[in-house]
Amino acid sequence: MSNIQDVAFSQSEDDVKFTAPLPAGLFTPLKHSSRPVSAEHAHYDCCLGSSQQPEGSPAARMSQYSLFDQSQGRVSFATTFTPTSIFRRLKTSSPEDTEAHTQFKFGHFAHTQNIDPTGRAFPHVPSGLGHVIPVPQKRARPVQRGIHPAEINKRITSARESWQILDIVNTFGAEFDAVNVATALHRIAKQRPEDVARLVSSDGFKQLVMMVDIQADQCKPQQIANIMWAFGTLSFKPQQHLLDVLATQALSKLTGFNPQNLANFIWAYARMELQPPADVLQDFLAECELKLGQFAPQNISNMLWACATLGVSPGRKFLAAVTSVSLLQLHLFTPQAIKDTLWAMATIGYTPAKPFLQGAADLCLYLMSQFNPQNIANAIWAFAKFGFNPGREVLSAMATQAMQRLPQFNSQNMSNTLWAFASLNHHPGSMLLKVLQRELVHKLPHFTSQGIENVLWAFATLGHHPGEETLLAAAQHISSILPHFNQQNLALALWAFAKLGWRPHTGLLVDACRHALVSLHTINPQNLSNILWALATMEFVPLPALLEAAATRAEQVLADFTPQAVANLMWAFAALSHKPGSALLSGVTDDVVRRVNDYSAQHVAVTMWAFAKLDTTPRPELMQAVAGHMTQRIGQYSPQSLSNIMWAFATQEAHPGSATLDAVALFVCKSLQVCHITLRLCLLLSSPQAGSFQFCKWPHPGQGWSPKLRLSVTPGIPCSQLSGSEYAWLHSDSLTCDAGV
Repeated sequence: MSNIQDVAFSQSEDDVKFTAPLPAGLFTPLKHSSRPVSAEHAHYDCCLGSSQQPEGSPAARMSQYSLFDQSQGRVSFATTFTPTSIFRRLKTSSPEDTEAHTQFKFGHFAHTQNIDPTGRAFPHVPSGLGHVIPVPQKRARPVQRGIHPAEINKRITSARESWQILDIVNTFGAEFDAVNVATALHRIAKQRPEDVARLVSSDGFKQLVMMVDIQADQCKPQQIANIMWAFGTLSFKPQQHLLDVLATQALSKLTGFNPQNLANFIWAYARMELQPPADVLQDFLAECELKLGQFAPQNISNMLWACATLGVSPGRKFLAAVTSVSLLQLHLFTPQAIKDTLWAMATIGYTPAKPFLQGAADLCLYLMSQFNPQNIANAIWAFAKFGFNPGREVLSAMATQAMQRLPQFNSQNMSNTLWAFASLNHHPGSMLLKVLQRELVHKLPHFTSQGIENVLWAFATLGHHPGEETLLAAAQHISSILPHFNQQNLALALWAFAKLGWRPHTGLLVDACRHALVSLHTINPQNLSNILWALATMEFVPLPALLEAAATRAEQVLADFTPQAVANLMWAFAALSHKPGSALLSGVTDDVVRRVNDYSAQHVAVTMWAFAKLDTTPRPELMQAVAGHMTQRIGQYSPQSLSNIMWAFATQEAHPGSATLDAVALFVCKSLQVCHITLRLCLLLSSPQAGSFQFCKWPHPGQGWSPKLRLSVTPGIPCSQLSGSEYAWLHSDSLTCDAGV
């Protein structure tokens, strides 16, 4: 399309007329004037309406429009003095004072509200004209010409406030080039304005955004990256059309992007919470990989943070290369850069090589005095997610720094930090935990379901009881946000209460059971066993419907249960006196027999105790598998576990075999030197009526008496008459056995 020349304006009392050499058929006139009409010069009359008309009336809809031609694509016009508008506020209402001839170049064709000082505006463009979209209203400004873009840039960079930059946009916008547009946006974002919402809704900012569309094809890689960075920093989401234009320009000039440009472009999408097109992200990451050796620490951290935030993994090969490059530059990482890098890798699910992790831990220790709450929380959270313990010195330094900054911690920082200490099995000190529990009560309303669950789980795991006040406040908060709890949040919160030996009010437990029942058909094995274990530990018997649904779900997913989950599940059913169906019991039997070597001594003992408590006769193959496990691993059984499992054998009248009994007897004798134990003496006999052991209760060895244990059979005393438990304390050098074991 050729340039349009000689557009003439005239204004009368009721209308504005303009004359321009336009392509025939481009515009449909509202009405023809009385003057001759030709294809070269057509006159169009636009009746004006008042801006004070009632909302919804035709006159009230007379506002701003950009014009599109349906057949030829977007029609873009701009004057040399205003890129966003052909029509500006006329200086007077007199036709003689209007500009009669103005030169035009390609740009956006639009007209704005307030054509004249009386507030009159253009009417609704007829449907025959094509698509119509809104454009921002602009304040009237005196037009200044003749200023060079370089001078404009100086004024932009000298401005101390964002609003000063927008004043420059309104005043000199007609002279802006691509560099001016990018610089203005970059400087506005860099100044971190307080009232961002007001700023991005201002006419000047909207005009600046429209200029991006006009100048996009003139932008170099640096300017494209700066524009995107500004949008991201301001969390401003432009229209998808503009993002597509910038993405297209970026891909066409991708080889000219340096590492900072590449990282900032991807980072901006993440900050705007927008997913970039797959081809754009793929091409950008490929370019990043080619130039990875040139990446500075800040570029690395921004790129990885963006990928993690967008939920995209660049691949293990790419991340391994990033790790290698980062390791060479670790000494240059800032606290924020190392925090973001660690957090991103952990979030993506990639565990870097140990040399990098150890180097990162050393760097954290060196920079610890500069760490803010988020740096502390994210760094230690990442180490915990990696399953990498950075060492007591690093963790102690983090605890000390956290103690100093704790009032500045937000709810998520508190949750992540405490969870990480517990996951790494590092007690940060009672003082920190006490201060943290006080902060917790004050900031509870800001905790999410995940956050409060993490805190309670950490307290329970660390063995720290936060006190009645804290737990009561936590329970009340959970009640208020219970609908937002997922299965894991609920399971671990209940588990923590039970582990801490604290039972919340009955109303919460009832509501929690109802909430769990809704999604019980999809619950995973770990969460299912934790919920039942917690309820049983707190001695709260739920409705039969929950227990029956739990048994049904357990039967469906039994193959996915860990040995610990199986043991907890069976223990809970037994403690709650709920006997599940034969299908589940048979499935548990098969599971124990099949992978008995994966079960710990405690898991075997608890499972066998539950079978006996539920008055279930186990199959012979189960008893044989358990007896073999005991014989081979007798040293792994605690006195309590041994007592429970032997009680189960006796209750079910099942003989474990002489080899197992010999191993148990020897273990009992050796165990007496280190602890006091419960001896179910009758269980060591091959028959309940065969006799019993003669047993004496001795004083503590510290009293100077060297006792001697005699195990001898006394016929005629049935085992059922024994008390069931006796205590003995012995020195290892004084232990003797004359019972033939």
